[in-house]
Amino acid sequence: MKNFFTITETAFAAMLLASAVAVHAADEATERRLGIRAVANGDYSNAVNFFKSALALSGEDQEKWAANAVDLAAAKLRTGDLAGARELLAEFRSRFPARSAGLLPGEIMIAERKYDDAEKFFQSLAASAADPELSCQARYALALSRLHQNKFPAALADLEQLERENADLPSWAARAHLTRIYTLLASGDLKTAEELLKQDKYRKELPDRYRRLELALMLKRRQFDSFYRLWPEIAAEAGDRQDKLLYDLAVSGALQAAAAKQYDAAVRLLNDGFRFAGNDLERRNALRELINVDAAVDPERAADAIKRYLEFFPEANDRTELLLRGARLLASVKSYDRAIALFTQVTGDNRIPTEQRLGAAREAAVTAQAAGRPEVARRMYRYLIEQAETPDQRLEGNYLFGEYSFREKNFRQAANLLKTVADSGSNRADAARYRLLQSLVELKRYKEAEPVAEALRRSPVQTHATSADFYRALLLEKAGHSAEARSEYLKFLVAHPDSEYSPRALFSAAELAMELREYPAAVREFFEFAEKNPKSDSAPAALYQAMQSGYFARNAAETRRAIELLEKKYPESPVVIESRLQLADYLIRDADYDGALAQLAEVEKYPAAKSPETASELLYDHARIARLQRQDEDALKFLEQLLKEHPSNAFGAEAALSAGNLKADQGNYREALKFYERALTLGPAGRNAELTRGRIADARYNIYAETLDKNDLDQAAAIYRELADGSGNPQVMLQSLYKYGKCCELMDEREDALRAYEKLLYLAGDLQRRGIAPDPVWTSRGAYQAVLLNLKDGTPASARRALEDIRLYEELKLTGAGEDFARIKQEIKQRYNLEEK
Repeated sequence: MKNFFTITETAFAAMLLASAVAVHAADEATERRLGIRAVANGDYSNAVNFFKSALALSGEDQEKWAANAVDLAAAKLRTGDLAGARELLAEFRSRFPARSAGLLPGEIMIAERKYDDAEKFFQSLAASAADPELSCQARYALALSRLHQNKFPAALADLEQLERENADLPSWAARAHLTRIYTLLASGDLKTAEELLKQDKYRKELPDRYRRLELALMLKRRQFDSFYRLWPEIAAEAGDRQDKLLYDLAVSGALQAAAAKQYDAAVRLLNDGFRFAGNDLERRNALRELINVDAAVDPERAADAIKRYLEFFPEANDRTELLLRGARLLASVKSYDRAIALFTQVTGDNRIPTEQRLGAAREAAVTAQAAGRPEVARRMYRYLIEQAETPDQRLEGNYLFGEYSFREKNFRQAANLLKTVADSGSNRADAARYRLLQSLVELKRYKEAEPVAEALRRSPVQTHATSADFYRALLLEKAGHSAEARSEYLKFLVAHPDSEYSPRALFSAAELAMELREYPAAVREFFEFAEKNPKSDSAPAALYQAMQSGYFARNAAETRRAIELLEKKYPESPVVIESRLQLADYLIRDADYDGALAQLAEVEKYPAAKSPETASELLYDHARIARLQRQDEDALKFLEQLLKEHPSNAFGAEAALSAGNLKADQGNYREALKFYERALTLGPAGRNAELTRGRIADARYNIYAETLDKNDLDQAAAIYRELADGSGNPQVMLQSLYKYGKCCELMDEREDALRAYEKLLYLAGDLQRRGIAPDPVWTSRGAYQAVLLNLKDGTPASARRALEDIRLYEELKLTGAGEDFARIKQEIKQRYNLEEK
């Protein structure tokens, strides 16, 4: 927006110039009068309509047609329709080649910035005009032409001469005088301008003009507060009339207000400026400035101003630019839904060039991500692919959608999209390979990832090539080549010590050292990781594993140092307690009960030891140690305390199971049963649920042996049968088949028992063929019971069946059976005189 002192047409050109008109009759005269009135009000849009109507009603009257054509062209010029003004002037000249079009040709030249031609035209017109009024108009227009070019001395000389030589024409003298003041303000000669204003030469006749010039002087002196105090009254007096000078004052004042961060005043002035604007160009400028001001303080209000602008000018050539700006402003204040709505106005308008629509879709996708609207983001990314007109645009769409899919952890979709780009050979291929490689690793498609990593190692982009070196080691690790992978990680650390992947490489190398039982190296590397990456989330875990590695290396000093560092650097980390509990577990397994108790005592010093999770684990470990030291009563007390204080904790079910085992070992099966049933209630689907159900059946079975209560036997048999048929653990199935068979024998269901034992033998063979070693104890017991049941019939047929069971067992070639099946087989053959079949 230009300052009002350098406008193409000054306020006085519109405010003070008026053409003399004759009164014509009928409808043409009415339309013409309305047009003249609209010009006087500065309402050039309506003036165009009225003069156009008057022109159409002129009929064959050449005089009327000529007058209306000139005035219509002048009104069009004021609205910015330069082409329409030119066209009317050309038609006028074709009809009246010898007739003057008044000031119109020169005004068109000024609009075309042909100032030299305009000056010559006005000088010629002023010199040749017989009518003093026309001569004054031409001389005044000449001064304005020079004013447009900032030829202030020449313009001032013209105006001073015009004022001096036309004292007998007061209106022109006043016009020239006031325009001199305006020109002095424009030139920066504020002192002279103020002196002329104080003379009050024409103030009585034109008080409102003086007040406006005084406002202009205030703005030139940057006395905005004084200006703004007077503005509301002057603006109210003007009403809704179009007024060029008030428009310029409002816009210039608004710019000063915005610079001073008086945004409310700026908004008020720009809304006034919009009201006083005389043409669409001025209205557009006022709204554009209003958008700029609102954008600085209230982006949502700026978006409303943009909406207002587009309602007034739906076909504006800057429509797309403003829609995008509004969307960005709304996104900046997290008004995401409104922002997306504006972006989609762009993407949905096929009149807009493809490149701009694709740009809007990209921004809409990002905004939708921020808004948590993945369905919109996906739609926009698909739009990028579907609306692409060139291969490069389509590849960009695939890449961006692939990137988004990767971030959303939709690795399968990411891999499909990025592979297209990676295979394209375009400038995005390496970036696509980088994400493709990561996606394939996430999908565990390691074989597919290998050639991608190798291709990426040749990338000219160092970061991509470096990442490929890291993933080469990672892929070796995933392929099970632990030693080779560790070697590659170590090479990577030497070649790329400062890479973003170096911490991961070091941690992985240490883990592999631990896996390969290179415990001293693992200790060293875990400590190195913790030292180099103290703020990493993995640092406590590294020290935890340093403790483990130190223990397995039988390096007590390093084990202790790891725990001490954890306590010193990460006292609030749960890993501190976890490390001591884990060390206690190792010591328990190694039968170092005093060492384990010392670790538990250290844990009990922490405030966190009172948490249900830690307190229950401490009690459980104390119970384990007591049981291993054959202090069963103490162990039971710890377990009962755990069940009383923390029954719903993860250790609750295990505590109940352990307590049941203690009671069972003491032969108190009824009490054991109570604990087992409680364990199943606390952990109905846990890892020990099947074991607990088996123990319940065992307890029932043993209670039956004491009481011969068939109900207990029936319940035991039902559980064994259920486990035999439905367990996912093959060893549990073998054991359960044997015990179910024993129950069937006690219930005199001989055939069911025999079927159970023989099914056990067949199942053992099936397991062995599948590479699973069957439990030798339960298998041999089942085979032995099958043989005994068959021999009870005392017939050669049952004896042959017994031999077949022995053959099935012997095929398994199990050791540690406990039964001499060779001797049994020989006795059967001798007794029944049988050859083995």
